[in-house]
Amino acid sequence: MSEIKVVFLTYKKRGSAVSYPLMIFSVITTIIMVMFIVQFYVSQAETQKTQDALAASSLAVYKELSIYDRIDIGSITFSQNNCNKALETFKKYLRENLCLTGDDVSIDESYIHGKVKINEFIIYDVYGSDVSQYTYNPDNKTFGSITFRYGKGNVRTPDNRIIDSTAIYASIGFEFNMMGRNVPVEIVQMTDVDERNK
Repeated sequence: MSEIKVVFLTYKKRGSAVSYPLMIFSVITTIIMVMFIVQFYVSQAETQKTQDALAASSLAVYKELSIYDRIDIGSITFSQNNCNKALETFKKYLRENLCLTGDDVSIDESYIHGKVKINEFIIYDVYGSDVSQYTYNPDNKTFGSITFRYGKGNVRTPDNRIIDSTAIYASIGFEFNMMGRNVPVEIVQMTDVDERNK
């Protein structure tokens, strides 16, 4: 009997040794980019939610302000005696809106890590053309005040916004989780209510 020999010929593709690592590198790079883009959009959404919570907490402070019927102005005014009540109202609503414990630490820590710190809390009271500024000092937990005669339209917030009506300026800081790393974040919000437009 005759024997049949089967010979397998192999065809070597040119550059195949380079193309596989390049393909794997491309896939890994694409996955990392997609993860980064998703994390970026999630952080943008969470930042917007935090800004909204800060704005709502600032607006809640207006319930502590006294509303006077002034014939010529009809504006909101504020007395220094109410500063601490206003701050406590702000903290209360900030805790509720951001799901914080009594120590201002995030309950779920999915976005905010650690403690939320109030960096700045300023109340601007506009009466006529004058502006009274009540600034909270977190170090000694007191309010300082100063009145600017003819300050309406001239006094500016720390982020350079002009004060034309009674306003609350608040800034909070915390760390947020970005791809496994804690990144410091500061959120600033100014709310004002002009009663003359109602």
